[in-house]
Amino acid sequence: MKRATGPGKVEELLAPRGRDDLVQGALLFNFDDDDDAVKPEHRRWLEANAIPLLRPDNGAKALLNGTASKIGAADYNRSLSQRREESVKRFLTSNGVASGRLTATFSGRDLSTSPLADDEHDRAVAVWLQVCDPRRPRVIANRPAPYGTVAPSPAGRGPLPRLQLGFALGAGTLFANVLPSLSGGDVEVRPNEVTSCTVLNAVGREMFLKRAGTPTSSSSQFFASARLFDPNKREADQNGRVKITELVQVVNVRGLSPGKNDIVFTEPASKFVDIVGSVTVLLDAKVFFHFVDGAPGVKTSRTPGVEAAFIEAMNRIYRRQVGIVFASAGANPSLNMPNIKPREGAFGNIGIPIHLGGKTPEQEAIVNNRKTDILFNVFFVGDMVDLSNVLTGDDAEDFLAVTSYSAHAGPPIARLLRALTGPPGRCCMLRDPQKRDSGKVIHFGRVLAHECGHALDEDDITDESKTDHLMFFSESKTTGSKIPFLSAFDMLNSALQFPP
Repeated sequence: MKRATGPGKVEELLAPRGRDDLVQGALLFNFDDDDDAVKPEHRRWLEANAIPLLRPDNGAKALLNGTASKIGAADYNRSLSQRREESVKRFLTSNGVASGRLTATFSGRDLSTSPLADDEHDRAVAVWLQVCDPRRPRVIANRPAPYGTVAPSPAGRGPLPRLQLGFALGAGTLFANVLPSLSGGDVEVRPNEVTSCTVLNAVGREMFLKRAGTPTSSSSQFFASARLFDPNKREADQNGRVKITELVQVVNVRGLSPGKNDIVFTEPASKFVDIVGSVTVLLDAKVFFHFVDGAPGVKTSRTPGVEAAFIEAMNRIYRRQVGIVFASAGANPSLNMPNIKPREGAFGNIGIPIHLGGKTPEQEAIVNNRKTDILFNVFFVGDMVDLSNVLTGDDAEDFLAVTSYSAHAGPPIARLLRALTGPPGRCCMLRDPQKRDSGKVIHFGRVLAHECGHALDEDDITDESKTDHLMFFSESKTTGSKIPFLSAFDMLNSALQFPP
């Protein structure tokens, strides 16, 4: 008979010694009595951990096993446990996980070692995430446990807890215990903050950080923008190198200054053999959005609320590659510019006149409304008309946006030229979608990310072999999302120079 038992619970599991291919396990338990419904707390764990690993084509797999309590007939409990694992499998496949990546079994009450007839841990589905290469050292970035998660016991220390459940694979059964959440070997931290990661399969090796792009040398950790230390020892007594002595070991990470670092492991003889992930110390950057009002062609059709989508698009590109995290600092919902007179361009478009080789009064008047204490100002406008053909005789180009470089980065001569030929720096004007865009694929979020690259002092790339790069530009208005390391380094340095 069905009976509600309260919220679902999650207890993370650790694979036994020798099974380093199983990078994470979790017991999704406290299913309702005589019921197979996957509870919200279980779904949140699957969404945060299993789905991100299983969606990419990386060969990862999941092993599922359903169980039931001792109440009721054994045959019925096996059927009930099967329904539970099938419910979890349906949830994963409905969220884009291929069914071929899932191996599902059920064990009824056979694996219970509880003295209770109705133990909430027995009304469960165990989920194990499996990767292909178990030999390489692995770093798992720790994240705050989701709501409803039972705090795990210290990893790698003390006796293993009782065997709560396992997989019926052939004639044998496997597993149980505790492991922190899997987020991959990419750790993020902010300056002066401390986070942690879990290290597997690296006993006998030393772990340290080197600044990304620097040679792997015995002293390179001194140039890193973060520091590692053993949480069981005084941080002040450590030099940034941690000796891994346990199969599963927690290592703390302190952010020092913005930048990206490689995670390096040595062999016992100090031979460098593995770079298995990165530690990025994030830089928070603010963006202010201005919605320009005025005559038709000047007034934007965009309305407040769209900022979140643009911020999300920018962070998808910059957070992992550069270490910059953008956040909205607010918006002016109506920047009234009544004195700007729209003009007609070669394509019949009417809007704000701009000149890429210098200033126009209209362009300068708009960006003079920038917030000077904000790294990047974005002005949404109705349309723009390029006036370069007035001087050169060239056909007018249909620009999507125009952005000024920063006014202070680079050598003095570059700063002087920018002051003479363009409006104040780090400002972007982004035009509205137009009827003439019909048939074109324009990702305006990526366009704004490209323009932010200019605000961070990067030039356009016209090399047709680099169409996947963010700063690639052509009249087709397409751009990629890749930021090479040297460009990322320059972008971060440019952002660090703000405010001047």
